[in-house]
Amino acid sequence: MKTRKIYEHGLTRPKRKPRFRAVRSAMVIVAAFGVGLYIGSTTPWSHAETIANDAAIIHVVDTDETLWEIAGPIADKTGQDIREIIYQIQINNDLGPNPTLKPGQRLVIRSKKKNWLLRQPPTTATYQKHSSSLYQMEAIMSVKIRQLEIENVKRVKAVTLTPTENGLTVIGGRNGQGKTSVLDAIAWALGGNKLKPSESQRIGSAAPPSIHIELSNGLVVERKGKSSALHVIDPSGQKAGQQLLDCFIEKLALNLPKFMEARNDEKAETLLQIIGVGDQLAVLDRQEKSLYNQRLEVGRIADRKKKHAEELAWYPDAPAEPVSASDLIKRQQAILAKNADNQRKRDMLESLKDQQTCIDVELDEIDEKMDELAAKKKALINERTAVTADINSAETASANWQDESTAELEQDIANIDAINTKVRANAEKNRVQAEADELAGQYGDLTQQIESVKEQRMKLLDSADMPLPGLSVQDGELTYNGQKWDCMSGAEQLQVATAIVRKLKPDCGFVLMDKLEQMDSETLAAFGKWLEGEGLQVIATRVGTDDTCSIIIEDGYVKAEHPQVGTKEEEPKTAAPKWTPGTF
Repeated sequence: MKTRKIYEHGLTRPKRKPRFRAVRSAMVIVAAFGVGLYIGSTTPWSHAETIANDAAIIHVVDTDETLWEIAGPIADKTGQDIREIIYQIQINNDLGPNPTLKPGQRLVIRSKKKNWLLRQPPTTATYQKHSSSLYQMEAIMSVKIRQLEIENVKRVKAVTLTPTENGLTVIGGRNGQGKTSVLDAIAWALGGNKLKPSESQRIGSAAPPSIHIELSNGLVVERKGKSSALHVIDPSGQKAGQQLLDCFIEKLALNLPKFMEARNDEKAETLLQIIGVGDQLAVLDRQEKSLYNQRLEVGRIADRKKKHAEELAWYPDAPAEPVSASDLIKRQQAILAKNADNQRKRDMLESLKDQQTCIDVELDEIDEKMDELAAKKKALINERTAVTADINSAETASANWQDESTAELEQDIANIDAINTKVRANAEKNRVQAEADELAGQYGDLTQQIESVKEQRMKLLDSADMPLPGLSVQDGELTYNGQKWDCMSGAEQLQVATAIVRKLKPDCGFVLMDKLEQMDSETLAAFGKWLEGEGLQVIATRVGTDDTCSIIIEDGYVKAEHPQVGTKEEEPKTAAPKWTPGTF
């Protein structure tokens, strides 16, 4: 005999998805009802034949795994009736008709088919195929409370109630009369001992608590006796337990305050779990947050740069580029050299004039000695002629000999540091302003990206199957018509909570609701119409005795059934139950 998981044949066990919850809920009931239909009432478990000579493996039970999930793939592979497979597993492992599987439990699985070992994991089609042939899903969808009878639970003495199938059933009365005790009794009966009141038995009562609830799917749920043990009976008379109830009853429907008192982010997480876009929305939220942080940082830097640019000095008279001291000095030296050359030429002119004077004196002397110096006079005249020509040329050119002032350059050289300081200041202002302008552009781009992400986010939420129009998630918090939880009215909070809890497990068609007095009569009527349109049953309590109440609880009784005043009995006797277990 081989020890192996059914799914260990080349493929990974399929991951369960939320949308299969209803199917999975059905499977447990099918396993209880379907197998019972298969074996019939004529085949006692003790006399069932064990299949001993067939091919077999050992299957190790996984967490939350059911017989339906184990048997479905085998039925697909072998072509057998899934009820037969479940029945064989139960017989070969001595599980009984209503087994509870535990993780790690080893099950012997046999089949007359020799090649039945799976090569593929079970599919959704497997579940749909078998569920449609064995059990109508409508039988377990939107389960309602048809009738309830409660005795000696907390403040309740004896209360019988037939709630409205669709809509609002309001239990009214003054404080301390037992209204909330009715809801606590229902929650305890259907939700298990975790919801058991700390003082479940009515003070002063000798009789133990007794609860009888008939559900629309045919199940009868009872708690009675000293131990207040749970009894769940299906329409065929088969007994079941809390596991069966948990398949279609939403815990929050029994304990609505738990949802309403949760943190805002927890409410939002619950909603996203329901609509199935949590992962996608988380990605968009992270993307939006990242872009927002980037934009925030860019905006801060841009503001600082802008303020810095505004604070920097600006000199309109400063040149565009820094002034070079060496260039100014070169220009100065060139002018000084030119001026020196002009002075040399002036000195030469004066020298020529002095020379001319000396010649004239000599000529005078020569005149006196003309005869003697005729030759010399002639030479001097020729020389004088040449000199005169030079003088004329020099005097003609002297008109262009204009000296330039270096005072401005000397001033610029003296002020070069101040000028360049202004130039650099202007350059810094231009640079900072350019950076500010660029960052402003980046800020705008990031803003567009953020708006794009927000648009994608809104489209994602708009396309999601919301439990209630107007519901959404903003900044990780639940919103309704744009209002966060703490800004909603009490009536809106109840409506939102009811819609979300209903969506968590659609099989559960009822919700328990306490303290409905926060709704006025008009709001209450509108809420009731909304419930009717949704096909949802709400059993609620309300402090009051007006016509908005379906029944009035007074001193632990329905008011119309209250005993006459003046009776000699200090303690009303517990009435015998009007029902018979297992009958409808």
